[in-house]
This record gives sequence, C-alpha cells and structure tokens, in this order.
Amino acid sequence: MSIDEMKDNLRFIVLNDNNEREYWGTKSECESYVKKFPTYTIVQYFELMKKQDYEKKYNEYIKELSKEEQEETVMVDNKEYKKSDIDFNKKYYGSLSEYTFEALNPQEQKACIEALKTLGYYDVAEHVESLNDWLQDDTISISTCRNKRDVVWILTDTQECCLYIDTLEELSQEEIEEQLL
Repeated sequence: MSIDEMKDNLRFIVLNDNNEREYWGTKSECESYVKKFPTYTIVQYFELMKKQDYEKKYNEYIKELSKEEQEETVMVDNKEYKKSDIDFNKKYYGSLSEYTFEALNPQEQKACIEALKTLGYYDVAEHVESLNDWLQDDTISISTCRNKRDVVWILTDTQECCLYIDTLEELSQEEIEEQLL
C-alpha cells in the first residue's frame, strides 16, 4: 500500500456550516461528498478530536483563573498578549524536553533555524546545544494551529517569531492570535 493509499484510508469527517458532523469516510469519499456542498469542510477525525480536547482543557483552565489573571497581559516584541493564553499553550503543548534538535525532522530543523535567524539569534541557530536548551525550556515550541498547519514558535522575553514549518512563511500578529491564542 502506498503512502497516498494509507492516507486515503484514514477516517475523515465532513463538517457542515454549523460545524456539525455531516458525513464520515475516507478522504476520497469525503471529497466526493463535499463537491455537492462547497461550503462544507473536511477534517481528519484525529485532528478534530485534538481540537475539541484543546478547547475543553482551555475552558477548564480559564475557569480556574481569577478575573485579574484572565485579563493580565504581557508585552512581547512590542505586542500585547493575554498572559493566560501564553501560559495555557505552554502547559497544554507541554515541554519539548523529550525532544532534541536532532530528533526533529529536517523541515522542523530548518524552520527552527530560520526563525532564530529572523530574530537575529545566529549564535543559537549555529549551536545544537543552544537549540536543545531553547527546546527544553519552551523558548522554542512546535505547535499545531487551528488551521491544522504546524508552526515553530519562538517566544523570548522581548521578541517572537512564528513560522509555518511547511513553507517557512512568517505568521502575522493577526494570524498568531487567530491560530494559536
């Protein structure tokens, strides 16, 4: 079985305009179904479950915070963020401490290095030990956006850079808020 055939056999779901499950099947079956309803979307079942888990845990996390904690903001790279959103994402996605730079796939490595260079951290980009330190302390994180694309997100005390791993395209501030916070 080829890789394309294996991907096609994974379960997918068609969501209607109200985000309700409309149809369930292989990717090709769902693509055929969506041709009749162009505004419907296809999602992989696993990704949908991940999104629902994220939203459930986020809502539980926010309920535990006081009003003041929910409204507290931090400045990063002259941009304001809700501290609770950043803290939750770090908690939810967990530490990448079990990963080393060498364990990342080549495209993830490339994205890490490109993001570091965008921020001017050439010294970190050139030393595997430094990269591993930044991965372990969550300065560098790899996350999946709401649009199902993976990103490398570097968040220091004063700067940030977020790149799509597949294209190395930098996310705008608006995209970061929409896709990750």
